[in-house]
Amino acid sequence: MSAEKLEAVYLVDRQFFLHLKETESGFQYEAFHRSDKKENYSGMLTWEDLLESRIASPLAAARVAACEEIGLEGQEVAKVSLLSLLPYPQSEIRRRSLQEPASLPSHDIRFIDSRYKELFRIPDGGTIQVDYPDRHFAAKCSYIDDYHTQVGNNVYHICQFAEILERGGGTCRPEPELDRDTAAWQLGSQNYLTVERSLSGWAYHLYDQGFQPVAAGEVGGLETSILEARDQAMEQCRLSSRNRELTDYDREEFHRREFMSQDKIEKWDEVNGNTGNNGRLEAFLDSAGDNYAILQLRDIEETRMERFSSLRMLERMDMEVNIDHYEVVYIAPLPIHTNRPAFLESVFEKFNLDRPEDFKGHSLSVSDIVAIRENGAVSCYYCDSTCFQELPGLIPENYLKNAEMQLEDDYGMIDGVVNNGAKDRKEKAAKDKAEKPSVVEQLKNQPHCEVRKKSTIKYAEQER
Repeated sequence: MSAEKLEAVYLVDRQFFLHLKETESGFQYEAFHRSDKKENYSGMLTWEDLLESRIASPLAAARVAACEEIGLEGQEVAKVSLLSLLPYPQSEIRRRSLQEPASLPSHDIRFIDSRYKELFRIPDGGTIQVDYPDRHFAAKCSYIDDYHTQVGNNVYHICQFAEILERGGGTCRPEPELDRDTAAWQLGSQNYLTVERSLSGWAYHLYDQGFQPVAAGEVGGLETSILEARDQAMEQCRLSSRNRELTDYDREEFHRREFMSQDKIEKWDEVNGNTGNNGRLEAFLDSAGDNYAILQLRDIEETRMERFSSLRMLERMDMEVNIDHYEVVYIAPLPIHTNRPAFLESVFEKFNLDRPEDFKGHSLSVSDIVAIRENGAVSCYYCDSTCFQELPGLIPENYLKNAEMQLEDDYGMIDGVVNNGAKDRKEKAAKDKAEKPSVVEQLKNQPHCEVRKKSTIKYAEQER
């Protein structure tokens, strides 16, 4: 169990407040009807009572069990602020506010109507569900002060937000919980996020609007709810301020769309006369001026485990960065700059928030490489989980010559034109691998990089 005791207040079916608090022996609960403010139910759920539950999250299992024991339908359950029970004289929250105020949050976010009638409260960082006649979405909220809150990307006076909703015929409420093992959301207008239960927590996959994969990873633990896992995944992907709309999720359909999108990209390359990976990389290396290139892993079976993997994860899998697994998806002139880390972060920001129209890859993410050719020298930087790591020697200086040698029958025909038959490459590849220094060993000798600051990206979208 977690060292910090679990505790939450839920609004059940918009009529009852249910307070759950973890103890050494299980969960104690108390329930209050929203209108009369009197304690209607209280009880105790032992760990033995929850053993037969199929719900992995202890708090969610206790919530379901308490509703069943009380006799509540529990068709709509939403987490609200602990301070929602302050006006209820018999509640433990009211007692603690007088005797143990430090055990309660110092503030929360309240929502009102245009006449200042309080509707509900949510914790700082909680999420509301906004319903208009023609659209529905959820938005994360952050506490500014007692009269102002940030909803998504925008900051509102709480009365101003109420008036905006009422003018548009909209309403808001705490976002209802989801008792599911899989779900998907559309994030703003540019991304889709899927979350699925895994053996140790939750696995997520982020897609762009064309259903191309952008990022993937694991978040949370067995005690984490699917909504908490979604929010953690959005935080990792720097998309916390995006509005999120629950959408139908069919894994096979998502994968079908992903492969359909890949087919479209291949057709785009065919129409625009793009050369293969070797041709693009050689064009970059042989360019006359200073340039930079974005390299992303090719969508082949050999790269499945490498995609979106940090260098630490590659090391755990006994794998290394392999330049032959990458393809060049973008080449551009190198801007003048004096600070390389700052330039790399600007590239990360650009290819996430303001992608050029001719860029056909996915948003820059972990496992991508930024290659820089300056004054004839090439350096490669791996987009790691917190910063960019330089990979010395990833592209050898004699890469062009080696590429030609692999296709020539004899070294006497090395003339700058790849035009002869194939040699036995297996022996040469084994020799190259034996002589090539380990990327992990090289990284151990590098100074520790600065952690990429979450504040470096400020989203321009003002979506609701």
